[in-house]
Amino acid sequence: MSRKKSLEVFNSLDEEQKEIISTKKISGNQPASAWLERLKKVALMDHYGDTYRKNQTYIIFMILIGIGGIILTIVSLTNGFYFGLIIPVLAVTGIVLIYKSFSKFASMDLANHLRLFIVPLLAILKEESRKKEKIDLEVNLNDPCKEENIVETIPNSNKNYPKIKTTFYGIQWMSGKARLQDQTQLQWTVNDLVRKRDVTKKNPRGKIKYKTKYKVKHNVNLKLSIPKESYELVQDPNENQPTNGPYKMGYSSSDRFHVFKIRSTDVSATLDESIKLNHFLGIITKAYKHVKPI
Repeated sequence: MSRKKSLEVFNSLDEEQKEIISTKKISGNQPASAWLERLKKVALMDHYGDTYRKNQTYIIFMILIGIGGIILTIVSLTNGFYFGLIIPVLAVTGIVLIYKSFSKFASMDLANHLRLFIVPLLAILKEESRKKEKIDLEVNLNDPCKEENIVETIPNSNKNYPKIKTTFYGIQWMSGKARLQDQTQLQWTVNDLVRKRDVTKKNPRGKIKYKTKYKVKHNVNLKLSIPKESYELVQDPNENQPTNGPYKMGYSSSDRFHVFKIRSTDVSATLDESIKLNHFLGIITKAYKHVKPI
């Protein structure tokens, strides 16, 4: 059912939306409402596609076709029905078709940031910005664990088991600019640092097991320029700031703005997760706590 729904949504997409799926990149400058109209269907298609891929029904079908083909071939040949030789050909054809179908879905897979973070964030920005105010977005929804994203590789140093190979990947998957209703200017980037550990273990019976573990740090850099004509500073964030807190905040003053620069990190245990929306919004709230309306 998820496969069918995913294909139905995909076939309803326009060329611009299909290009997002093909390139796995988003770039532009338009109001939040236009962004949502453009991206919601793409996110929905990815949701159905992820559900189908995780279900792994296709593997069961491939196994059943293979086993059924072998059994029918043996039975046919045992009873002298030599036309049964065509059964393996049909079985292999069925397996190839199922594999191609899955490969197509795999090629359309997007990083879950789109539906877990980007679309929900745009829905909030739609409410918090003026109707025709444009939002700049640059997004990369490719798999972060590609060779071109490798930052460091630590080879296995153990002579015995477990053997561990660690690879770090770095990717900036989002940058954006927006102006809120109170004329506050918001700029941000999100960079992921992915730690991938390939672990090979050997149990007492001599059986070898392989496992891959991930840890993802979502590093946010945010700049918030709050207009002085609307807000006054009540507390300098440069004073009494904890050195090891989850947020690193710096403050400066320009002619027109209170400028806050904040760095923060959110952590995920899998590639299927994204930065939590509440974490990102909490960064903005941190800055607003240091000012009050005039």
